[in-house]
Amino acid sequence: MANTKNLCAQIDIALHNRVTEEKDRLEMTTSQYITQLLMEYYE
Repeated sequence: MANTKNLCAQIDIALHNRVTEEKDRLEMTTSQYITQLLMEYYE
């Protein structure tokens, strides 16, 4: 398993709700969803 490190940030509740809805729709954990977003952003 790869080494990991936690990443936390305070975000607006409306954005939090959007993220939650989308990751639930995709049946992903929050960690999986945020990792996917960041990987796509940096590619």
